[in-house]
Amino acid sequence: QVYIRRIMDIMKNLDKQKLQIKNILNDVRGVQRDINSVSDTSGRSFDICEKVVFDAAKSSDRGSASAGLKAYENLATLREGFDSLVKTVEDTGRTKNEIRAYETQIEALEAQNTGLNMKR
Repeated sequence: QVYIRRIMDIMKNLDKQKLQIKNILNDVRGVQRDINSVSDTSGRSFDICEKVVFDAAKSSDRGSASAGLKAYENLATLREGFDSLVKTVEDTGRTKNEIRAYETQIEALEAQNTGLNMKR
């Protein structure tokens, strides 16, 4: 009867872990979809903005050409900053996934350790 109870506890833990894994995978997919959407939208926006600023700088006279050039440089800096931000968000997501994987491994090892202790 002790073994049956232990097996039932293990089954409950497995069901709980499966649910947690399913929720985590859904979260990861949602975050990845959001990251891709924002990256695509920002890429298109930056491309359009870059074209407009470049054309404005090219067609302006000498006095405002330096202002157009400065605006173009600022836009390039903004794009680099945004790309860096997206990379940081992706790295953070990857790190969180690794943490969750380690937590799952810890829980599995603790359950295994409990099972070994029950045998003793």
